[in-house]
Amino acid sequence: MSRTTYWWNPTTKQLEDISTQGEPEPRLQLMTGGFYEGLQATDGTPIDTRARYHAYLKQTGAAAPGDFVETLAQKKAEREAFFKEGGDWRMKKDRMEDVRQAAYEVRQRGRRR
Repeated sequence: MSRTTYWWNPTTKQLEDISTQGEPEPRLQLMTGGFYEGLQATDGTPIDTRARYHAYLKQTGAAAPGDFVETLAQKKAEREAFFKEGGDWRMKKDRMEDVRQAAYEVRQRGRRR
């Protein structure tokens, strides 16, 4: 049993049979790794499948960015807390001492000439 589909054409004011136009595209298309299609590493190695991508990472000793999601979130929270609170007083003291030492060394180099 075939299914017939009609469409109302507003210009001709008639129903038109559109069941012979083929199957409509599905509204939901699954992503199955199509973004790997044609992908190459900077050295020209094809990494056009998920398996090749992970094998390439293992071979070169690289890591996927997704491996560091928790670490990046933790470091971001630490940076925000540091700049919001101004940092630890010991860190400020160490930084000021480093700046003083660098300025002193620059002045000493200038006097030697």
